[in-house]
Amino acid sequence: MKRVLFTLLILFVYNISAQAQMGAKEDKSASSMQMMGQGQQMPMMMHNMMYEMMQTMMEMMNMQEQMIKTPNAAQKKQMMKDISKMKGKMGKMMSMCKDMMMGMDDPQMKLKCAQEWLKKAIDLHDVHIKDPKTATEASQMEMMDQMKKAYECITGGGKSSLMKTEGHEPKKDEPKTDSHKH
Repeated sequence: MKRVLFTLLILFVYNISAQAQMGAKEDKSASSMQMMGQGQQMPMMMHNMMYEMMQTMMEMMNMQEQMIKTPNAAQKKQMMKDISKMKGKMGKMMSMCKDMMMGMDDPQMKLKCAQEWLKKAIDLHDVHIKDPKTATEASQMEMMDQMKKAYECITGGGKSSLMKTEGHEPKKDEPKTDSHKH
């Protein structure tokens, strides 16, 4: 289940990158007079950052598999430190993306919205990795909702999601009860 969720997360990030580039190309024709030199560099920089984030996520996933297979506590502790470093690196890349996107047009705002929701989903996934007991059905559904909201930011289906992120912090939904419990 976790691998499926993580794979979906990766697919959403690729989708975000592709749609942001398509939107940037459409807006580029309108703003080419203002940003003649920067207009060509921005999509490439965003693509490189997304690629780096994807590589880091894959490395974290590989370390997660190793940690599960390794019975040695010292090795697990070292892997946890490495994962924390990677998480910090991803956080820096995310903040760089935010800084670059400030004041940009609609596609960049969509990307910013999606990145914030995906960051929340990644953080929750990290909690699940560190303590598997926290990976309840409700918390996994919360993670899926965060990924759906990221997707809605990109597709424009979630105007309310986009509005929530303008305050730089997505609002938490009311806790949902699990209707499948018997």
